[in-house]
Amino acid sequence: MASAAPRVVFDTALLLRSLLAGSSAAQALRQSWQDAACQPLVDADAARGLMLALGAPSLGLSAAQQQELLADFLPYAQVIQRPEKSQPLRPQRGLPLLQRQALTLARQARARWLVSDSPALKLYFERHRVARPLELLSSEKFLAGL
Repeated sequence: MASAAPRVVFDTALLLRSLLAGSSAAQALRQSWQDAACQPLVDADAARGLMLALGAPSLGLSAAQQQELLADFLPYAQVIQRPEKSQPLRPQRGLPLLQRQALTLARQARARWLVSDSPALKLYFERHRVARPLELLSSEKFLAGL
């Protein structure tokens, strides 16, 4: 019996790079969820953050291009409903908003991995005890483990 794909939260910056870049690493990240090697998790905040980021004027993407890029990710993601009355989590001071949202989603959804290349998240994990089984992986380590 095959084991279920690991539940993964990708931070928004990494998602953007994987959707916009043509590098082999970006293509491998896209393939990881498109081939069901992992089960990406997303909630309303994460989806909204990704849509806002893709709509940034600096990217110069048309609405059709934005929709095409979202279609490369969102249909493969499992939508997580955050509980209305969830347990308060340890404050995540020092983390940018989108990284706080990714960490909160990963914790509440009981993801196996939070995949991010963020130095701020790495430092947060080093300084705080983050409850297992959640593990922070860089995109390189994530890809190497598939």
